[in-house]
Amino acid sequence: MERTFTVTKVSATTGRLKSSDNHGTFNNKTPVAAAKKAVTKICKNSSIKGRCTLKITVQEKQEDGTVKDFSYKISRILNPITVIRDGKEINHKYSLKATAIKKK
Repeated sequence: MERTFTVTKVSATTGRLKSSDNHGTFNNKTPVAAAKKAVTKICKNSSIKGRCTLKITVQEKQEDGTVKDFSYKISRILNPITVIRDGKEINHKYSLKATAIKKK
């Protein structure tokens, strides 16, 4: 079952972000997967090459009206990997590492 997450807060720890396109809605099974998608999009749009580390908060609004926030520190690291899928080679330039940020 897919859930919907909205990016509510983004802050850069490395590099500079373009102020536009820092928010969006992403559909995924888990909040960390949605946050990873958002970081990939934001780093691409900001033209950051190599390492890109962001602190990101995604919010899930459930059907009963409750709201949950999930915060992560996600690093995009240059790590070229070639994967063979359905007989075709797919090159991945980066890998993502996510750690949850505990609320105080």
